[in-house]
Amino acid sequence: MHEYKDLENTVFMLGSFHTLMNFVDVIGTLMKGSGLNEVLQEIYGANAVLHMMSGKAISRAIRGHMLVHAALSTLFVADMFPCNEYGSCFKIIKDASTLYDSIMSGKESVANVATSDSMCETSKLWLAYQEKLQTVRKLIATGRTSSWKLHLEAIQECLVIVAVAGYHNYLKSGYKYLQDMLQLPSDKPSVYELFQKG
Repeated sequence: MHEYKDLENTVFMLGSFHTLMNFVDVIGTLMKGSGLNEVLQEIYGANAVLHMMSGKAISRAIRGHMLVHAALSTLFVADMFPCNEYGSCFKIIKDASTLYDSIMSGKESVANVATSDSMCETSKLWLAYQEKLQTVRKLIATGRTSSWKLHLEAIQECLVIVAVAGYHNYLKSGYKYLQDMLQLPSDKPSVYELFQKG
């Protein structure tokens, strides 16, 4: 049991729930002044939105962010693939569906789509926001599926965004945590096997 003591402390410090709360706080910091607070205040009260954006009211925050994500996705598709005056939307919808599937499967990166000439700066901001929400979904999925590989991928994605937000303490401890966990197969193979099994 002594072999697991230090590891348990590290995992507790960067558990999925704690990481998710802090990552939602990071998103709130990065989206200040974007209008996201005002959008969420159409559904929730002003005080509730303050707690949501700080990651404290996590259930409401996730629900609110996913509602905004769904609305943005609808607007993006309508804006990027407008129907012509003849009403022939079938090909446009098919193209939108193909692009969405390519992004979701990883064949096309969000960065490539965001840097295309058809995107304005506002669209790029909201597309970057949606990319952060994909990381939120990944963090939630790791907690529900106990997928060790997905957990490490999500932590790695979080570190980049945490660095941009200037949360240096979380960046430092997150980087150390990730490095320790990547060394598990060689340092503590028995613990690594347990994590692999969920």
